[in-house]
Amino acid sequence: FGLLPDAAKALFQITELKLKATPLGIRKIDMGEQGGRIIFDQQPNVDPVKIIQLIQQQPQRYKLDGQDKLRITQNLADREQRIQAVRKLLDMLLG
Repeated sequence: FGLLPDAAKALFQITELKLKATPLGIRKIDMGEQGGRIIFDQQPNVDPVKIIQLIQQQPQRYKLDGQDKLRITQNLADREQRIQAVRKLLDMLLG
């Protein structure tokens, strides 16, 4: 049968990210070539201290955008870079 096509691989990767994001109370993840944003539910299951530490450690990359949005500024040229960046961020928020 051969290797999975890129579209199928992307579907599995996106599903994995959704499975990680849902228990954290993340409503939406929107990423593009210049970064993106994460939108949280009204009562997210994320330790606010972790988000504050993230912003303090990397203020050029992470910023709060209102009460429920985390803005990410990062050069992410291709889909794989975007998926890796989101995966890393979700792992930090989970851990």
